[in-house]
Amino acid sequence: MDKLHTVEVEIRNAYFKERQDVSTKPVSFGVNNTTCYVFAGEDRYVFRIYDNRRDEQPILFELAVLNALKQQDLSFEIPVPVHNQDGQLLTRLGNGQIGVLFHCIPGERPQAEEAYLFGRAAGELSLALSTVQVSEKPPYRGSYHLHEVHPLVSKEMLHDILTQPWETKDVEAANFMLKELIAMEELKPAFSRLPHQLVHGDLALSNLLWNDGRISGVLDFEFCSPDVRAMELAVGLMSYAHEESSFSNYAESFISGYSEHASLTNDEICMIPDLIKLRYMGSFIHHLGRYTAKVGSLEAAQKRLHQFQQLSEKLNRMEDTLLKLCSIHLLNRS
Repeated sequence: MDKLHTVEVEIRNAYFKERQDVSTKPVSFGVNNTTCYVFAGEDRYVFRIYDNRRDEQPILFELAVLNALKQQDLSFEIPVPVHNQDGQLLTRLGNGQIGVLFHCIPGERPQAEEAYLFGRAAGELSLALSTVQVSEKPPYRGSYHLHEVHPLVSKEMLHDILTQPWETKDVEAANFMLKELIAMEELKPAFSRLPHQLVHGDLALSNLLWNDGRISGVLDFEFCSPDVRAMELAVGLMSYAHEESSFSNYAESFISGYSEHASLTNDEICMIPDLIKLRYMGSFIHHLGRYTAKVGSLEAAQKRLHQFQQLSEKLNRMEDTLLKLCSIHLLNRS
């Protein structure tokens, strides 16, 4: 019995015990979790199996945030979880993993050209999250606590790997990241003084849905936690940072859309390039942890190690343009 069929049986037993018209189909996208579509007659759902963790607390925090956001009048949908037949939102599978069933939001992944509407949705979500307070304990303290990104990646382990990387081809990129890591550690006091609030934490194009000419949904709140407020903007800009030739146009559209709902202080704006680097550094550490936990590949960590150097070099060339755009559109002058 293959894994998908086993999951289908568990989904049927947990949510649709008396129904025979239940089927599943794998989702072709996503990195951190195992996800499949679930069809029950005319109804369509998405079932997510959390591959990164087996403890309930971080997932309960995510669901509490989603519940709070449902009380707000957003222009897009967010995931709505479904209770199982025991009245629970979390379903413990036979192998010990945790799964959650969500109603499916119609839509497809938006194109990069929808940068303005992407930015507007990001700004709207940032404003909405600024008012959300939940009693559950958040999974993270903030992206600038780099040595807390993954429980299996300690400060000592990270420094050891960057000092003696896996392969010769990784040496230059590892040396580069080690220097940037030390610089980021020195910036922790400055990051801590910036305005903080809940942020989505992974608001990339791949976590948006597009339908009927608009952003129809925002997905994947797994990494939502208190963080630097401006990180939401930084993560969104990461979707375009590799497009150096067209970055200015994409960034201006995204920032302009974002400014419809949100503004930033001058201190926040000045640190946007560092926040982009910080977020990508955290992505490397996260995938290093997944590799250490044997749920991810070494290649995924190596890829982000090399991409970080490329991204940083591009950001250095684009920094003046980026800061100017942010100042024009986002600076709170009140």
